[in-house]
Amino acid sequence: MVSFKKFWVLRKFLPLKLNQVCFFTFLLCSFFLFNSCQVTFLNGWNNIPEEFHNIYLPSVVDESNLGGNSIRLSNAIRKNLAKRTDVNLVSIDNARIGLWIHILNRKQTIVSVDNCQNPGSPTVGSGAFACSEIHPNIVNRNDASFDSMTQPAQSANTESLVFTYQWKIIDLSSGEILFSEKATTSGTSFNEIGDNGDGRTLAYVQKNPQLHALRYQEIVDDTVKNIAESIAADMEGKIVTQLNKKYNSGK
Repeated sequence: MVSFKKFWVLRKFLPLKLNQVCFFTFLLCSFFLFNSCQVTFLNGWNNIPEEFHNIYLPSVVDESNLGGNSIRLSNAIRKNLAKRTDVNLVSIDNARIGLWIHILNRKQTIVSVDNCQNPGSPTVGSGAFACSEIHPNIVNRNDASFDSMTQPAQSANTESLVFTYQWKIIDLSSGEILFSEKATTSGTSFNEIGDNGDGRTLAYVQKNPQLHALRYQEIVDDTVKNIAESIAADMEGKIVTQLNKKYNSGK
């Protein structure tokens, strides 16, 4: 094969028009050669027929008592699969593989609280209220000052969120369930107003309790999004593994 360096030297001895034709032909062939190699390395399903690349993904079914989970998980899975060059997300009429995904439960629990009865918690409401001001009789049993009847004596500080879900990979041609799994994510903890542990968010909004509910909704939504992305990444790897395993074992 003539190297690029040798070709560049030889082109000086060719007629002008022929020289240009050969040069652009060389570039065109190089483009297709390198591009085909790249596609080959990226394609993880080279040994699987094209029909198995066509996947139907309906919306995730949410059976939990809390909303907002289905759309997050559906979008995360579609986004991951759409990035692959070896997967086609198609309608059920054109698909060979179907995915069945149900969210069975979303469990949200309080991990830690701020409590005015605990000397280690001088404030409640994510730092918005000083216990010594709203509940002086709790902080100091001998203090007869007025005790607030409208402000809490304790408030949540950290929560944990867990998903339980079940999903299946189905061969739509035969109805065979190629893979089925029921799983529960590990608990993902988050601060009530989204502080990352450096105290910056607490410093900015602790004296603005009217913003705390908004911050709480934002951090819950962000936590659900992160869990959905983690589940989607796990599913993507298992889809590739199971389809390769099923097809190769059937040879």
